[in-house]
Formats: sequence, C-alpha cells, structure tokens
Amino acid sequence: MTGKQSLRAVTGLLALLAAVVAIACGSGTSSPDGAATEAPASPVETATPGQTTGARSLGPSRVAVNPVTNRIYVSNQFGGSVSVIDGATNEPLATVPVGSFPFGIAVNAKTNRVYVANTGSGSVSVIDAADNTVIATVEAGTSPKGIGIDSESNRIFVTDFASGTVSVIDGSGNEIIGSFEVESAPVAVTVDEGADRIYVLNTASNSVSFIDSGGGTTVATVKVGEFKVDPFGLAFDAGTGRLYTANPFTDEVTVIDATRSVIVTAVPLGTEPRDVAVNASTNRVYVAVTGEGHVAVIDGATNTVTTTVTVGLQPLGIAVNPETNRIYVANVSDDTVSVIDGDTEAVIATVAL
Repeated sequence: MTGKQSLRAVTGLLALLAAVVAIACGSGTSSPDGAATEAPASPVETATPGQTTGARSLGPSRVAVNPVTNRIYVSNQFGGSVSVIDGATNEPLATVPVGSFPFGIAVNAKTNRVYVANTGSGSVSVIDAADNTVIATVEAGTSPKGIGIDSESNRIFVTDFASGTVSVIDGSGNEIIGSFEVESAPVAVTVDEGADRIYVLNTASNSVSFIDSGGGTTVATVKVGEFKVDPFGLAFDAGTGRLYTANPFTDEVTVIDATRSVIVTAVPLGTEPRDVAVNASTNRVYVAVTGEGHVAVIDGATNTVTTTVTVGLQPLGIAVNPETNRIYVANVSDDTVSVIDGDTEAVIATVAL
C-alpha cells in the first residue's frame, strides 16, 4: 500500500466514524461527498435560482435527468433543496425545498416524479415534476443516501447508509412496502430492469451487492477492493451489461461484467473520482473526478480514457441525457452545473444555481 493510499485510508475511516457520530448525535460536519451528515441547528434557508443561502453554499451534489421532458434535477445537500434546470435553454427554472441534506436523486420518466433522499431528515421527498411541488414525504430509515428506480414496476429503492439496508417504496401509494439487507454503508443503487436485478454499492464493504428485485435476496457480491477503496459512484450500462464504480481512494473506476458477476478491469484516473454516468447510445462513460476539477471520458469498448473536460470546483455528481447527448455535472463547491456536449466533448454552458 502506498503512502498516499495509507493517508486516504485514515481519512476515510475518520469520515466514516464522523458519519456514525453525526447520525447518532444529530450534529457534526458534512464533507463534500456527504459522508458525514449533520442536522442543521436552524431551519434550512432555501434559495431562488442564481442565489446562495446565507452562510453556506447550496452544495449541489447529485444530478438526475428526465430525457422525455429534458429537465435536469440537482440535489443541493447544504441548501435543503432541488434545483430544476431547463435542458433546452440551460436556465434554472425553480428551486424546490425538500428535507435536510438531500443527496441521492432519481427520476421516473414514465410518471414524471422525482425522488430525493434526505440524508439528514431520514426521508424521501416525492416531487411532481409537472408543477415542481413536493406531493409526499416518505420516512425511509435513519440516513437514506442513494435512490434507484424500476420504472416498469414503479418501485423506488432507497439505500440506508447507517443500517446497511435498502427500503422499497411503492410509487403508486408512496409507501414503504419492504426492505432487504445488504453490506456496510450502502451509498448508491441502480436497476437493471431487463434482468430484474438491483445493484447496490456498499462503501464500507468495498462491494457491489447483486439483488434479485423480486425477492430482495442477494444473488452475488463483487468486491471492488480488499482494503479501502471507498467506492462512491455507481452506474450501469444496459447495452453492454457493464457496471462502473467510482473509487476515490484508489483513483480509478472498476468495470464489472454484471452478467458474469466478475471484474473486467480497473481504469486509472486522476485524484478522487466520486461519481460516474454512462451513455448507452454512444458507449461512453463519464466520471466526475472531484480532486482534479474535471470529467474523464472513457471509451466503453476499450476501457481507456479518451479525454478530460475541465468543469467547475469539485465536481461531485454527474448524469447524462442520452436523447440530447448532454452531460450534466454538479460542482459542489461553486454552486454551478457544467453542461458538456457529448459530441464535441466541451463545456457549452455553466448554470449558476
């Protein structure tokens, strides 16, 4: 193990301990990736588009896209809100107040509903995207972190970072209908609707759990590292059957063959990759490399980095609209979203939230 990995390992362990203390005590500080969450001492002040809240930034952290409506949704973990962006004009349309420390966010394009995991308040906000209003708040464990959606069954899967479980929400009634156990500190989840599989990324266990969506049982577990990899971002390409995990402690992306449940390779990147997204139409993989302030573009056919695109300060979340071939990057430390044209691989707009 190198000196760099050793230092990061100690830092990661301290962050994980801080998260546990924060959850137990209801106080603490929050890291850029939201590993250690806190309960605000006073009600969260939300902001209008283009403004920030008083003493703290909005902290845009994760991004979701509805390719049908061409709307982009950004969770602001320090602002307690979701920003809505018009993908046609790259202009902010609205700011929707949600719970405290919202992190994971996902869209069901069929129902036009947006789901937000509020880590600080132990809930999921359900937004009707037709008018950008919260229509339900679902209690979902101690520290909900990641969200994945099965649009066919209208089921929403929510990881609980503290308890090592995943809650299942019925999208029709906005009620919890079940839960299942995974490994330690599940932070992200994605769904393969064609194979009835749910993939859950477990940060503290350095693993991906393969879950049968029908019974909620683990059918396989793939380790992406033995010591401290700290995987934090997860994406699935339905066209190739490949899973991608962003590993900030080892500065790489792990490529997994989901059909065979085996690791294909690891792609070396810059400092601290923390989220990943794919465009199945172009077989391109996009990685938010937080420590470098850029997005790495990987050719999914060769598993090589073809270019990097400089974005804002500490890019933390990333999502793709496959219909427009646009990539959206949440820059946590300057309250912006960078818009990348997938054809030219250049930033074409920077949206101030």
